[in-house]
Amino acid sequence: MKKQAQHKSHKIQATYFDGVQKFEIIIVSADNLPDVRSFGRMKVYAEVSINREPDTSRLTTVDTDGETNPRWNFPLEYMIEEASLRNPRLVVGLKLNSERTLRERYIGEVNISVKGLFDYGPRVENVLT
Repeated sequence: MKKQAQHKSHKIQATYFDGVQKFEIIIVSADNLPDVRSFGRMKVYAEVSINREPDTSRLTTVDTDGETNPRWNFPLEYMIEEASLRNPRLVVGLKLNSERTLRERYIGEVNISVKGLFDYGPRVENVLT
């Protein structure tokens, strides 16, 4: 059984196995980000994690062209216990940063309830702000 939801900024797909499922999220894009650079181009990447657990943290590629409208189409996969999907506290955290020579520059973040994504049904379109 597969469920899939699509959002403007990401797509998800889950495949169920015995008590565990493969959870795929595709980080698609971001639009109209604040320009956090005083000079030069914004080079934006996303850090994705489950419940802010460091061992689940993954990075997208760096978009060097989109600046305040980056595009990634970057797939990420996690294995999640099926029972956890019913827990409203299970969240996918998405933090956006701009790469710089000395250190990255924080842009913003959003936490998305995994249960909420699946509660909306097979196809959902939404803009995350």
